[in-house]
Amino acid sequence: MLILQTQQFTVKTKYLVNNNGTLMFQRRIPLGLRKFFQDKQHIRIKLTGKQSSMVAEVMRHARDTDAMFNDLRSKSGIDRTEAEAEAMLAYYGLRPGSGNEKARPLNGYDEYPQLIDFNEYLTYRKDRGALTDADELARTLLTKPMPLMLSRCLDVYFANHAKGTKAKFRSDTQKHFKHIFDVCGDVGVVNLTRADAKKYITARCAKVSTNSVSREISTIRAVLNVVIRELELRIDNPFLSLVIPDLGKDAKVREPFTNDEVKKIIAACLDSPNDPKVILLLCTLTGARLSEIAGLRRQDVALDGDIPHIDLIEYNERTLKTKNSKRAVPLMALAIGVLSAHLASHSDDMVFPRYNDGTEVNGTNASSTIVGFIKRLGIKDKTLHNARHTMRDLLRHADIPPHIIDAIGGWGSNSVGESYGRGYSLKQKLDALNAALAPVL
Repeated sequence: MLILQTQQFTVKTKYLVNNNGTLMFQRRIPLGLRKFFQDKQHIRIKLTGKQSSMVAEVMRHARDTDAMFNDLRSKSGIDRTEAEAEAMLAYYGLRPGSGNEKARPLNGYDEYPQLIDFNEYLTYRKDRGALTDADELARTLLTKPMPLMLSRCLDVYFANHAKGTKAKFRSDTQKHFKHIFDVCGDVGVVNLTRADAKKYITARCAKVSTNSVSREISTIRAVLNVVIRELELRIDNPFLSLVIPDLGKDAKVREPFTNDEVKKIIAACLDSPNDPKVILLLCTLTGARLSEIAGLRRQDVALDGDIPHIDLIEYNERTLKTKNSKRAVPLMALAIGVLSAHLASHSDDMVFPRYNDGTEVNGTNASSTIVGFIKRLGIKDKTLHNARHTMRDLLRHADIPPHIIDAIGGWGSNSVGESYGRGYSLKQKLDALNAALAPVL
């Protein structure tokens, strides 16, 4: 600390030191953050202003280093790259934009003397193949504004998407987008190339199915489309029209349950019914998806009408897989009895409060429990989703018309004409279900 004196006042200035006649900003680096500054103990920056303005200059550096330290403490993973880059510049007494400050040297001297040490550092790291994303970003920040990094893309995407505030949509998007950092790192969007996109396909296909990679690519492509459009970037989306070799050929074939297995499942679910057993039974008797049944509210269950049924609709954060998934599914007598008893066993607004809090459906936990239950019945290599395939086969074997099958299961319709009118009645659907399930009841 130095005492700075002018004609008007005398000020004790923190972080101001005299280094052999040169006034400098000097601040101790917190011990836990020194790893980002090559274990250096202090940040030192030469002051350039006049004595009367040095207090303001010191205060500006103090604010900058406060923000830098806070960023390094609070951010993790890909979000830390920018903070690390700025820390690297600060280590060499630089800040973003310093590379644009040309000096007026004598003939033969460097026009950018402030960059000599930093450039030597980059050369040293490059020669050893040790350049990091933070190093590259620090180099960019010297002369250009902060580029839009991949880690900022989701913020732009969610801010400009109709579902951007919905927790499940955000979670699903993040799940599919996050792997791009494993392959490409946290790079500037404008630096992404077609080669990066193809590298992504190769790397991910080595770990997950080609269909999973296709879903990830679709999300990445959608995010980048919005970012390019909203920020008016003059680049092409490198994730457009990609070819995934042998797409779908590695998909596992889901075998339907046999009739004997369906009978065993129904009998086991009727023995001391609980949340997972009732969910499994309803999925078996309706062909509905697990999340559709687990997400039911009391108000979605109509047991008092001429034809008791369940309404599968979206609400709050609960979404359906496709637009055709919104539907009414009739309940046969067996399902009505079990569901009525289950609703009478508690007073919650959710049919299955164990897996649904009214905002989000925890389908993962429900699925794990039900899969374990199916295995304990001696049925191997099959999951709850096999029940959906089973229902479609049972409906086919009962000679139910394809469009009624689609209406029951919420599958996509093959005909534009099927989207007109009110669709098939609950009675038509119930008759179809009774016919299909007759061999297993």
